[in-house]
Amino acid sequence: MKQYVVVFLCVVFIIVGIINFFINVSSEDPMSIIEFLYFGLVVLSLQYLGMKILSIFMYKTDKEVYLEREKIIKKSGQLIMSRRCSGNISRMNYHGPGFKVMIYPRGLIIKVMGFKQPIPIFLEEITNINIKQERIADKLEIEHNSKIVDSPIVLATGFYIRFFTSLDDFKRIKKELS
Repeated sequence: MKQYVVVFLCVVFIIVGIINFFINVSSEDPMSIIEFLYFGLVVLSLQYLGMKILSIFMYKTDKEVYLEREKIIKKSGQLIMSRRCSGNISRMNYHGPGFKVMIYPRGLIIKVMGFKQPIPIFLEEITNINIKQERIADKLEIEHNSKIVDSPIVLATGFYIRFFTSLDDFKRIKKELS
């Protein structure tokens, strides 16, 4: 119920903000401080609704499934490696350090900035890991058969050998299990 109220308020702020904008553009009076601050509220409302819409495209199942999978992966052992990077998930591109990738013995967990739910991928679900070396940054393409997010996941990790070494350990563990 609370979530619907917030979405409704965001829509109201946006509509009133658009009307207010066109009134200000057509008048010769300078914009007041209150109107200027209100536009900030409109921008925050747009961002909130944008994140809600993006989460519909990115997440395929219920929130509880993601959290349960995350618990299983975290209980598998000590964190092998953690790194912030950019990349693509579910055909959506994130620039800057938008992802936090954590590698555990049982799988990897990707947390996307701005979203609460993590994206946990079990080791058994990973079918292939490709390293593509490009001019600006090395990209890691993780193909998987998980039903919770689209495959492949592409991570632009930069030139960090430590991250790739951890993924080589990850691939070695996977070979030992199969």
